[in-house]
Amino acid sequence: MSQLEKFSYASKFTTVIHNDLWLTNMMFVDADDGRPENVKLLDLACFSLNHPAVDLWWFLYMSTDRKFRSKHLDQLLSEYFGVFSSYLGSGQDGLKFEDFKRELDDIRGGPMAFITTVSR
Repeated sequence: MSQLEKFSYASKFTTVIHNDLWLTNMMFVDADDGRPENVKLLDLACFSLNHPAVDLWWFLYMSTDRKFRSKHLDQLLSEYFGVFSSYLGSGQDGLKFEDFKRELDDIRGGPMAFITTVSR
């Protein structure tokens, strides 16, 4: 069992996640104005079924700083949930942002403990 597999969560939000999502595993395609318009994920070896919070927290803590998260976290999580839930289709009408946010907060400690271990 890998270190990342130790943080597995059963949830109605379970989906396929990358499990190593940070900037070095992304390749961006820029628009003519220089802003990213598309992204490709690299290093697909760790894909698994798990809660999207694992990728969200990993990416946010490995690729942003505290100041950025303090200013933008709520907006980022809301935007993410909007896009995520749009892919689930009409069969997932009972999914609410409040439930998603509660699970994000509950799960936050697992990936953070791993990040702290890796970054030492």
